[in-house]
Amino acid sequence: MPELSVIIPAYNCAGYLSKALASVVEQKRSDCEIIVIDDGSTDNIKNVIVSFGHKVKYISQKNKGPAAARNAGIRASDSEFIAFLDADDVWLPSKLSIQMKSLRSKPLAGISMCGYSMVDSNNIILRTYIPARINYCNKDKLVELFLTRNVVSAGSSTAIVRRKVFDEVGFFDESLKVAEDWDMWMRICRRFDLDVVYEPLARITYRLGSQSFDASKNLQNDLAFIEKIFSDPEMAHYLYMKNKAYSYRYLNAVIAYVENHNSMMAWNSFCAAVRYCPQIIFSSDVLKTSSFLFSNLPLIRKFKKAVKGCRYE
Repeated sequence: MPELSVIIPAYNCAGYLSKALASVVEQKRSDCEIIVIDDGSTDNIKNVIVSFGHKVKYISQKNKGPAAARNAGIRASDSEFIAFLDADDVWLPSKLSIQMKSLRSKPLAGISMCGYSMVDSNNIILRTYIPARINYCNKDKLVELFLTRNVVSAGSSTAIVRRKVFDEVGFFDESLKVAEDWDMWMRICRRFDLDVVYEPLARITYRLGSQSFDASKNLQNDLAFIEKIFSDPEMAHYLYMKNKAYSYRYLNAVIAYVENHNSMMAWNSFCAAVRYCPQIIFSSDVLKTSSFLFSNLPLIRKFKKAVKGCRYE
């Protein structure tokens, strides 16, 4: 039985899956099983998997969403550790060896995460994210941070989890349309330590217009997710964070709306963020977001263009 299983949920991503699988097969440590869950795809995903022969275990199911697909993969695996990879992302060759070494050295850690690079469809790096060097062992501070953002970011492609963790916290919540990974990582980190590798070991593909970047749908699902969190009696201690949590969801939507060229919704979301938590206006996150917002609004762009066209004698 392999020590590690790699679970890849796949839905209509045949054009990306081959690279994702190749990045797993080419890892410096190769003693892992690979499980692809075809979540009701209508493209030729199975043909892609066949080309990798016996190296990949294939599971097919009706379309139920990424949470159900990951759960199916967990149930199909008996390994001590489980790594997750989205079908349109790839790993650097040393990803598993570096993270597994780090996670093994921390017996109290239930999950490990690493940094990543965001790339476009041509594999050109758009930006690189390295986790902040903070005290991840302070449970209260970590939960507070989770209420404002997904600390284990980049979908699920940076995460490796000890299998025993799922016995205590349960599986992915299949009722969540988005943020199912965020919900899971938060549940894990409320009970286990978080191991952090400060290296960009994954490459996350940015696909504008994909499910991950549907701004309005994501915002509504994010707000539902916040409601779900605070409906848990165990979260009563953190009720003082509720308005701030809502504020950050609207703040996050600002960037998504701007990138989708919807300046009106971007502005409305920015105002909603400030209404929910006025003191957020003094945070560095708001300064960054407002700078991004105002530098991209159509009227501001027109004004800047006009100024650039001026000539002084």
